[in-house]
Amino acid sequence: MRVKSLGHAAIFSLLVLGGGCVIDSNGGTPPVKPWPEPVPEPQPDPPSTSRGHLAQPRTFTVKPGGTATLTAKRFLGDDIVETTTLPILGGELVVQAQADGRLTVHTMSLDFGNIRLSAEIVPPNGLDLMDIKVSLERWVAETRWSSDLASAEGSAETELQLDWALQAAEGVLPLAPQRIEKVPLTLDIVPASDGKLTATVAATRAGSFFIWTGIIELTDLTLAVEATE
Repeated sequence: MRVKSLGHAAIFSLLVLGGGCVIDSNGGTPPVKPWPEPVPEPQPDPPSTSRGHLAQPRTFTVKPGGTATLTAKRFLGDDIVETTTLPILGGELVVQAQADGRLTVHTMSLDFGNIRLSAEIVPPNGLDLMDIKVSLERWVAETRWSSDLASAEGSAETELQLDWALQAAEGVLPLAPQRIEKVPLTLDIVPASDGKLTATVAATRAGSFFIWTGIIELTDLTLAVEATE
């Protein structure tokens, strides 16, 4: 018996009429898998909400009235402990809300001015620490937003940098910057009565963060500051 070979056109017709299906070895037709549903693109938050407003980095100016405290301890002779409260003179922070809602502080700088440690702590004349600044870079926190996306609270550990100088007989001498690690920090965002946003920063770092020549130890740093757009 003679079998005629199918031409290309006949093969193409069979594929079209058969819907492109392929017969499996058991004589059945495998099911056609449906196309996956497209994943919708996330929609941006409305600009009228705080979260939508913070989709772009916003600069907040630190208001006077914030404070920080630290404790100085002297190791010579009888241990002497002195707690000092420092006014925060100014500064700024740049805040953004990520697409997933996490709050980010791109930069923060706080100006403290000068600290006077008494002669009791640093005999015989005391010690003046000058031009004190505290800063951080790139803090990102898991954040809880209110249902209307108007207010938020984020918290995460960070690392602060302490820059300062020493008043000496020959003038103001810069001291080496100090890294203060594992500082729990919170950031609250709330709308003010004028419609602008207010940012409140609070941090508490228990324990020692600086020891100077085995004589003085600085411990227990706390700070609280408010900033507005």
